[in-house]
Parts: sequence; structure tokens; C-alpha cells
Amino acid sequence: MPSEPGLSLATIRLAAKKHADATSLRSAAADVGLSFTGFRAFLAGGKPHPKTRARLVSWYVEHRKSSRRSTRRITRDDAELGVSLLGLYLKQDGREDARDRRLIELAKRIAKDGDVSPGLRDRLDALAD
Repeated sequence: MPSEPGLSLATIRLAAKKHADATSLRSAAADVGLSFTGFRAFLAGGKPHPKTRARLVSWYVEHRKSSRRSTRRITRDDAELGVSLLGLYLKQDGREDARDRRLIELAKRIAKDGDVSPGLRDRLDALAD
């Protein structure tokens, strides 16, 4: 289990390191959208600021998408990435009422698109009313 909710930085760091090994530190830093120094510090174990973490997550999403073109299997890392992105989405407005509305909106979408029992779907629908 990662030390913080959602996608672990270790997972992103590993992917970034592999990308840097395949290209170069400068090239990988540019691809990720970080300075060379910031990228090197992240690879060395530094904890990024929230905006930098969001940039890393965005890069990782695109990186995973391009590296998975031939496969349709969703991994645990993919699911954790989704949770991280949803967490960023929920927090971006900052107001409690907006976060609550977004959380209900997401729960209803998951209930609609996922394989959810009718009882749970009814409870989620009741939350939105």
C-alpha cells in the first residue's frame, strides 16, 4: 500500500527513471515539464510540491497511455493513478460544497458505468437528491 492515497511517487519515479535511462536526463526532464535540476532532485528521492506532483502525474498518464497502446488490461497502478487524478479534481476548487458536489457526481458516474449492485446504485442516487 502506498504511503499516501492514490498513485505512489515511487511508481512515477521509477517510470521517470526508466524514461531518463532510455533518453537522457535533460530530454526526460523536458518531456516531463520540469527543470533539469528539479527532475534530478525528484529522481534522487525529493518530494515534489503539489503543482509539480500534478505535472508528474499528468506526464505519467500520457506516458502510460503511449506505452499501453497494444494492451487493454488495466493494472493496479492505472487504478491508483485514476484515484490520484480524481483526488486532484475534487480538491481543485477548494470549497467544501464544490468538493461534495463533485464527489457525488463521480460516485453517480461510477455507479452508472461500473458493475455496481442495484442497492448501491439506489443509495448513490439518493445521495444526489
